[in-house]
Amino acid sequence: MIQGLFSGFSETIQQNLGWTPEQATIIAERILKLAEGKLYPVTFQARQIYSRKLNIGKDKIEKILTVYSHELSSVNSNFHIPQDLSQISPENYFQHKPLIRLSKDEYLLTSSSICSPAFYKAIVSELRAKVESKINDKLGDKIEDFIKGEFLRRGIRFNFGKYSGTQKGKVDEIDIVVEASNTLIFFEVKAKPLTRRSRCGSDLNLLFDLSDSLLTSQIQINKHEIYIRKNGSISLKNGSIFELNDRDIAQVSITLLDFGSFQDRTVVFQLLENMLLGKVEASDDVNKVEKLNKKLNDFKLQFNELVQLDPTRAKNPFYNCWFLSVPQLLILLDNVNSSDDLKRELWRTRSITTSSLDFYREYEYARELAAARDST
Repeated sequence: MIQGLFSGFSETIQQNLGWTPEQATIIAERILKLAEGKLYPVTFQARQIYSRKLNIGKDKIEKILTVYSHELSSVNSNFHIPQDLSQISPENYFQHKPLIRLSKDEYLLTSSSICSPAFYKAIVSELRAKVESKINDKLGDKIEDFIKGEFLRRGIRFNFGKYSGTQKGKVDEIDIVVEASNTLIFFEVKAKPLTRRSRCGSDLNLLFDLSDSLLTSQIQINKHEIYIRKNGSISLKNGSIFELNDRDIAQVSITLLDFGSFQDRTVVFQLLENMLLGKVEASDDVNKVEKLNKKLNDFKLQFNELVQLDPTRAKNPFYNCWFLSVPQLLILLDNVNSSDDLKRELWRTRSITTSSLDFYREYEYARELAAARDST
C-alpha cells in the first residue's frame, strides 16, 4: 500500500532523499516480518535487515532506518499529560515513527500492530519536510487509485468521474460508485488524518478534523444522491451512465488512517444527527469556525431536500452511512469477490454493535454470528 501511494513521487524522492518508496516498503515489511506472531516488544540489529536478496545498499538501509526511528533520548520528550501532545515536535512524537533507536546498531519495535501505521507517517513527514510541503493534498487521488485497483482485483463493478451538476455550469465529481444488484454505494475519499490536537482532547479541533473528513464527504455524496433521485440516472463525462432503478443508496466516507471510536456506527449516527441541530460558536480560529458553520448549513439544507425526495430517510436518516478507514475497507475486501459481496460485507456491520467501539472486533463478531447461523 505504501509503495502504491507514493509511486508518483519515486523519482523525486530518490533525488532528494537517496531512496525510493519501494525500498522503504521492503524495509518496513522486513521489520514487521521479524516481529510476526510476537505479542511483545521486539529488538533487532540493523544487520538482520541487510540481505543480498533485498538488492538495497547498506547506506540506503541506514537512511531508511533513520527515517523510521526515534532517538531514545528524544521520543515523547516533555510529554507529561495528554494536553502536552500538541506541543511535542512532530519528529519526537512516538506515533510518528515506528522504531526507537537503542544504540548505533540496535532498534526497538514496541508493538507491530500499534506501530505499523507509523511507517506511513514517518515517510509522509520526511516527504513533507524535504520533498513536497503539500503532500497530503496530493494523496487523495493516490488513495482513490489504490481503492479502485483493489476493487478491480475483486471483480467489483464501479464507476467514477465528473458530471454536470444541478447548478448551471457546475461540475461535480464522483470518487467511486459501486453498482450492486439492489444498491448504489457511493464512496468519497479524504486523506485528512486525525490531528494531534484532536487526539489530546481539543473539542474544537476535533470538529475541524471531522468536518474535513466525515462532513465534507457526506455533503459531496449528498449532492450525488440528490441528483440521481431527481433525474433517475447520472451521465458521466467519460461516457459512462448508471441509473437508480429503484435501488437503495449507501454512503461510505473513507479516510486513509483510522479515526478510532469516531468510526463506530453508533458514534457516526450521533455525530451526524448533532450536525443537523445547530452551529458552532468559538472565539478561536474564527475563519475555520465560519467555514464549518457554512458546511453545517449546507448539510441541513441537503438533508431537508433528501427527506422530501425519500420520506423514509426521516426515520433513520444515517442508517446507510459508513465512516471507514482504508485498513477497515481492506478487511472487508478480504471476503469480497463481486459488487454484491461488497454490499453483503458492509451490511454485516449495519445493525450489530457490542459497544466496543472497535470496528475490527465487531466485524469479526458479525462474521462469527453469520457462520454459526449458516451452520445450523
